Formats: sequence, C-alpha cells, structure tokens
Amino acid sequence: MSVVSNIAEAVKVDLEVGSFSLPFIPTRTYRPQFKLKDMDTLHVTVVARSRTISPDSRSKYKNECVIDVAVQKRFSDDTNIILDPLMNLVDEICGHFVNRELDNYREAYWLTTENSPIYDASHMDEMRQFTSVISLIYRSMESIK
Repeated sequence: MSVVSNIAEAVKVDLEVGSFSLPFIPTRTYRPQFKLKDMDTLHVTVVARSRTISPDSRSKYKNECVIDVAVQKRFSDDTNIILDPLMNLVDEICGHFVNRELDNYREAYWLTTENSPIYDASHMDEMRQFTSVISLIYRSMESIK
C-alpha cells in the first residue's frame, strides 16, 4: 500500500481499538458516498485527502499526509440533547490522536489536528445531518533511492 493509504488504515485501526463515548465502527474508503436513509446510524469514515512530498536532506524526504475523519449522523431534532453527544465524540476523536503514535504505522508521527468548520451548517439545514470533518496531519520520512 502507499504511504498515505498505510497511514489512513492505521488511523482507522486506531479508532477501532479506541474508547469513545458513542459506539461506532470506523470505515476507510476512497469515495465516502452514502444514501441519506443510511445516515440514521452513526458513520465515522476515514479518507486519505492529500500528500505533500518535500526534501528533508540529501538522503531523505518527508511526506506530509492529511487524513480526514468524518463524523456523520442524521438527526430528527437539532436540539443540544441530540447534537452535544456528537460534538463530544468529535472532541474525543481530536484528542485521541494528539501526540499519539499509530500502532500499525509507527513510521508516521502526528503533526497537527484541524477541525474546521466544526460542523457543516448546510448539511444541518438541507439534510438534517450532523457532519464534522477532522483533519489529521501526519509526517513520515523516506530515504531517497
């Protein structure tokens, strides 16, 4: 597998074994497309978004990979009682990866986490769906061949 795919898979596995306030089964995919009727259950989806390669030294280069983790669930009522647990899960996932080694890909190390926007207001208005995307940025080093 490619570097970015390895990191995305390691993020998915890390989510599988993590302890969170809401139960979910994370999936890794290239095309996160779901039918609205299927969004009544909580979806946590891992997608490799980008990779930047740059020199580090004469013999090494670095990969900076962005892995997106989407938290999505359709809701019947947009009250705090319904949405606060989903926002709490987003916070837990963000915190879970801070300074954390990926057990299944130790070559990569965490740089930053972004969560912007915190939720997609248009998804709430148009589909009555909570959608939050967490972007995890990892770096790995490779030798120039």
